[in-house]
Amino acid sequence: MVPPEVFTLPFMQRAYLAALLVGALLPTVGSFVVPKRLSLLGDTSAHIAFGAAAFASLIGLAFTDALSVPVTALATVLMLRLIRGMGVSGDVALTVFLTAGAALASASISLGSRVNLQAALFGSVLLVGPEDLMAMLVVTAAVIGIVVTRFGDLILFTLNEELARLKGVRTGVLETLFAVVVAVAVIESMKLMGVLMVTSLLVLPVVAASSVCTSLRKSILTSVAVAELSTFSAITLSYLVGLPPGSLTVLLLLAALLLLGAAGRRGMTL
Repeated sequence: MVPPEVFTLPFMQRAYLAALLVGALLPTVGSFVVPKRLSLLGDTSAHIAFGAAAFASLIGLAFTDALSVPVTALATVLMLRLIRGMGVSGDVALTVFLTAGAALASASISLGSRVNLQAALFGSVLLVGPEDLMAMLVVTAAVIGIVVTRFGDLILFTLNEELARLKGVRTGVLETLFAVVVAVAVIESMKLMGVLMVTSLLVLPVVAASSVCTSLRKSILTSVAVAELSTFSAITLSYLVGLPPGSLTVLLLLAALLLLGAAGRRGMTL
């Protein structure tokens, strides 16, 4: 039984609102990342953003996003260009940038960068402040707005870039927009979920939803529902049992993946 006061505590209310936003943002972005077979793009972007933020702190930048956002977006664009234009396999390109980001973070911390490793790696959704919520709200609204207005182009870009070009879609511009969206979504979500947890919300709800959904539109809606249920439940359980909400979220997402996977194998579809 959940005590009623759980829902009246200000820090819990902020945590639930953060869960609402990140649960809508990451699966929506992930619905276009996973079909392109770039599931580790979120993890790679998170490591790059972590490295850039650590370096920004080292050189005295008070607003670390001023460096981490452009660096992560540029790195994401370069990764996509390497994969598409130079024939480099996705896992190789992602590994190169992931290790570069981790190396930059390690070097910056060794040289004196003041980074809260616990918060950076595992997030602190229960400690989220009003300013973090406002930034997350702006990013979520912007990303969902882009997806809604460019939905058809994004589907073509995701499933068949050659067909998208034949249809007149400016794939170079869309690729850059895609990279910026991924970078900003990952950076803002890192503040809540941490470097090591972002990929779980980017990928696992999408994979779970794809087991039972017959269209991308249905898959996006189902993946968001799975993410929202998992994050809300994890925050409540965290308050009750004292375990980190990030790890509980991952466990609940894995349970959802198993359940929907079993449903899909039995022929149940949406």
